[in-house]
Amino acid sequence: MKARSNGKVIALIVVFVFVSVFVGRLATRLEPEWLIAGVLGLMAVGLVFYDYRIGVVCLTLLLPWSASALIPQTRGFNLINFLIVASVASLAIQRRLFRESGVRLPGVMFWCYLLPIAIAVFVAWPHLPEGSANFLAHRTDEVLDDPFKPMVYLKGLVIKPLFFVVYAFLTANAVRDSKRPELFFVAFGLSVVIPALAIIGDTLAGSNVADRKHFLSWGLQANSYGMLLALAAGPLLFLCVGSGPRLARLSSGAIFAIVSIALFLTASRGAVVAYIVILGIWLLRRRKFTDLILGVALAVALVFALPDQVQDRLTQGLEGAGSTDYGKGDDQLTMGRGYIWAMLAPDIWLSPIWGQGLNSTAWNSAVNAGRVFIGHPHNLYLAILLDVGILGFAAMMYLYYRYGRTFHALSREPTLSPVVRDYFGGAFASFFGFLAFCVTNGDYTPRPEQTYLWFALGFAFAYWRLGQRFGSSVRRKPFGLGVKRMPLPRAEQSQRH
Repeated sequence: MKARSNGKVIALIVVFVFVSVFVGRLATRLEPEWLIAGVLGLMAVGLVFYDYRIGVVCLTLLLPWSASALIPQTRGFNLINFLIVASVASLAIQRRLFRESGVRLPGVMFWCYLLPIAIAVFVAWPHLPEGSANFLAHRTDEVLDDPFKPMVYLKGLVIKPLFFVVYAFLTANAVRDSKRPELFFVAFGLSVVIPALAIIGDTLAGSNVADRKHFLSWGLQANSYGMLLALAAGPLLFLCVGSGPRLARLSSGAIFAIVSIALFLTASRGAVVAYIVILGIWLLRRRKFTDLILGVALAVALVFALPDQVQDRLTQGLEGAGSTDYGKGDDQLTMGRGYIWAMLAPDIWLSPIWGQGLNSTAWNSAVNAGRVFIGHPHNLYLAILLDVGILGFAAMMYLYYRYGRTFHALSREPTLSPVVRDYFGGAFASFFGFLAFCVTNGDYTPRPEQTYLWFALGFAFAYWRLGQRFGSSVRRKPFGLGVKRMPLPRAEQSQRH
């Protein structure tokens, strides 16, 4: 332990000297705001070299904003990139110096996710000029970077998204290296409450919910914020009525209430469907009449408290659902999604086995012919079939099955603490809410709105082997809402001590 402390102190001194010299060089070249951002970023990187788990906390707080102008992003300076690289380097140094074993990504992650994406990039490569021509032909504003230039394509659609996989890997190791991994839920709570409060404040300031291009334009798109909050709602719900300490349950309940309000204020119908799925799974897991009453009361309160413009947006097209014409791109119920799916889907049969490559919508036959111009099919399952074909679709559906099964098994694993079990129960519910949301939106490659999914996967990777003992998981009655914690069997008590 003493050698480890001395090693960390030496590393911290080296980083401090490097930062001092670097800041001195920058002081005469940068504007004040960029200098402040650079200094803060380098300080964070320095702390990460002292303990890579600090990097995991910083990334949990910042990744939801990684697509926002609030995070400084320019050539040669990107705080997220620096934090990722510094955290990986710090972890590698720690493992090397102290010869410790770490957590690795499950093999199924490579075979069923990373490998299909790598093949999709290879398949897509000859089609990039088509994507570039279609993209530039429909853009009237100034384009700084053609997203289908080879290096820009790799950076935007492969390298940056896969940083979330690295984030999950770092989270898994941080959880296994911590005596109290539950403390990472504090960073999770802070991370989700900030955008939730920002959405509430933006709505109260008079933003037009119906203007989907400009509503919440300071960050993600409104539907993406809906997904972000839905992925957080499940764990918060299960934690607030779970078996953790009273302070943890009260704080989780308060954040859950804020997140629920913000989620409905996004007026994202996909997010509302995901929220309903989460509540349904929670009720099925608990099977208590009082919880049913509580869930109905919560839904009624939210509906009556919503502004009129939000209610109008959520119910748009429902009054004429029976006469909706999906042969046009202007129907109010699906906002043209039915028409888009009908135009794009026939290309599945052009390459049914391995698809037409990553982001193949850009060179879809309907896009090439000018019948539709869209950058995404607005359906995760259709996107997978178009991009990676039937083989890739089968692999990814199996991977999603393994995710869900692992979340469910870990939520009932008696060797984990009650708080961690509650979290995994909520992650299970949110994951199925995410799959429901993705019928009308969503990406199979990582995006900032999926931050809390990858945070949950990081926790799951830390206990992956336990989660594969699905058949031997002990069923135990969930606690909460006045139900006292059940005493552990003597055998389990002896294992704990």
